[in-house]
Amino acid sequence: MITTRKKGVLHLMFFGLVAACIFALAFGWLVMLLWNALVPDLFSGPSLTYWQSVGLLILAHLIFRPQFRPPNPDQWRDHPGPPWANYFRCKFRGEEWPPEDVREPDEAVQAK
Repeated sequence: MITTRKKGVLHLMFFGLVAACIFALAFGWLVMLLWNALVPDLFSGPSLTYWQSVGLLILAHLIFRPQFRPPNPDQWRDHPGPPWANYFRCKFRGEEWPPEDVREPDEAVQAK
């Protein structure tokens, strides 16, 4: 027998699946409309069908998605991030930039 809680979870999963399908269909249609409105006039390119636009979305996702995702989201805390991130992190916290540990090698080079 399915409990009320499990029914709610099943309904939520079904609604999420239906919503994802509707979103994917609508997004493919939107890409097709934008492509067909802009590309043939601006670049004398071809018009796309609906399934070609969905294929273009899948191709773009494969090419431009992030290549590295750690399995555990907590690992992002240990990742240093891009070089400019430390500057903005220090500026947001009101700390001095560059930090003392960054300046030490430069002072050692100047002392020689």
